[in-house]
Parts: sequence; structure tokens; C-alpha cells
Amino acid sequence: MTPKPASRATYPIGVTSRLTNIHPETLRIWERRYRMVAPARASRGRRFYSEEDVRRLSLLKALVDEGNPISAVAALSIDELEARVKGRAATTLKLRGTTVAGPCRVVVVGEELPILLSGVTNQLEIVASSAEAKDLPSAGDAAVVDVLVWERASLHTGALSETMSLLTTSKARRAMVVYGFAAKRVVAELEAVGIRCVQARAGADAIVRACLEERGRSGLPLEISVPGSQVIPPRRFPPGQLARIARSSPTMACECPHHLVDLVNSLVAFERYSAECESRSPSDAALHALLHSITATARALMECGLERVLEAEGIEP
Repeated sequence: MTPKPASRATYPIGVTSRLTNIHPETLRIWERRYRMVAPARASRGRRFYSEEDVRRLSLLKALVDEGNPISAVAALSIDELEARVKGRAATTLKLRGTTVAGPCRVVVVGEELPILLSGVTNQLEIVASSAEAKDLPSAGDAAVVDVLVWERASLHTGALSETMSLLTTSKARRAMVVYGFAAKRVVAELEAVGIRCVQARAGADAIVRACLEERGRSGLPLEISVPGSQVIPPRRFPPGQLARIARSSPTMACECPHHLVDLVNSLVAFERYSAECESRSPSDAALHALLHSITATARALMECGLERVLEAEGIEP
């Protein structure tokens, strides 16, 4: 749905961001992808939002915070959004004391955060923790992990794929990144798929509240979105390592490790092809860059699946 331009635009994007609690870069991404509002433009291209825009965006933010993918609610009218918000509030009140009973079970990765959160409240239970992501111990198949909490000094390109990979490793239902410094674009990419971002200076109480809110959304999946052309996840398995896995003898009858190795190798091959493919025009080059990024993201997700299968099979990569 493409809404009609607002007739009385009164708020610049910075004020609108504060009123709706939506990051300015996230606002721009939502507008570009879903066109849920059409802000008026000044002569130099500055956006100005009406009262109706602010109300609509606030309702959308409330539903997204409840776990709804923005793509599923962006086209709804204001009346429909209000009905959804009221319905969610009623459901929350009805289920309170049953769906959020007991402490929030978290996996914490970082040097300072496990110490900061340990023992500060009985509302959190730290299931597992480590100073570095690569050292994170398995929570065990029977463990229920509500939220992965990852402490990052800074966030740069690749944070999305790294977070999704650690989310798979931790077996958590939701993910939250506690960061010191970050590029606005990277924060927007994470928030666009439902990964909570909290600045470290917000303090322990804010982090605990965010964990509890994410636990309330833990039954809802993260939204998968197409990455920008600059997002190229690094490879997790070098070629020689994949060859050794392919020669292994798994106990599973379906031979999933072998099939996954074949899939990863095929994606790697197309990833290289799309990166090296000759372009006839700037638009052609942009398309190949997008295909390269999408293929790299698919390869990274398949690598995560391969890691999980290897762990289940007891195969050393």
C-alpha cells in the first residue's frame, strides 16, 4: 500500500525518531522497502512527518516490538494497526503470569557483560557464558535459551551474519546485541530483522528489561531480509576443511554432512561467479553485487547448518 502524502508535515526526521523511538536509519529503510508513510520533502530533500505519520509509525513500532515482522504489518491501515495493538495488549494481559513465568534464560557472550549481569537480579538466569563467541559452550539439547546477549565494543559490516551464526550456535530463540559504538546503517540492518540493539551505556537495568521484553517475543521468528550488496559474510570453512568433512563417515543414514558440503561448495562457486561476472552497465553491476551478497548470505546460513550437524554427529571439522 502506498499512502497519500501527508498534508500537514510538522516534524523533521530527528524529532520523529525521538517521538516514535525508531532509529532514523531504520525509518529510511522501512520507507524505502515498505512505503508505509510518505513524508513531505523540503527543497533540499529533508523529510517532514505529519501527526498521522507519527501515529502510524508509533503503532508499527509497537507491533514490531511485540515480534511482528515489519513486512507483515506495513500495509495495514491505522484502524487495523490500532486493532492489532489493542488485541496484542489484551492477549498479553491474559497470558501474564503463564508465558513469562520464571527467570529469563540467557546466554551471554562478552568480557564484562557476564560479570555485570551475574547476580544483579533474580529475573535472569545465565545458562552459559564466555568471553569470546568462539568459546561459547553448548547449552545442551534440553536447555531452553530465551535470549542470546552479545557484548560488542563496536558494530561493523558483517555484524548481521555473525549474530545470526552465534544465534544458531547458542540455540537461543532471540538475539540482542549490547554495543559501545556502531554505524547507524549496521544498527538498522540488525533491527530490521528483529535483533535488539542496546547501547552499553544504558546500564544493567535497561539490559535486563530488554531481555525480559525479548523473552516475551521468543515464540516469534526473526525476519529474514535481503542484505545490501556490501554485506559479505566471511567463510567459516576453508576448502581443505570441506574436503575432509566430505571424506568423513557419519552415522546418519541420510548423510547430511556430505549433502551440506555439496551445497556449500555450490554456493561458494556461484558466489565467486557472481563477483567476477562481466557487467555491461552500472545497473548490471549492481545486480551482480546483490546476487553476490545474497549467495554469500545463503552460504553462511548453510555453513551454520553444517556446523550444527557436525556437532550432532561428533565429527571434527
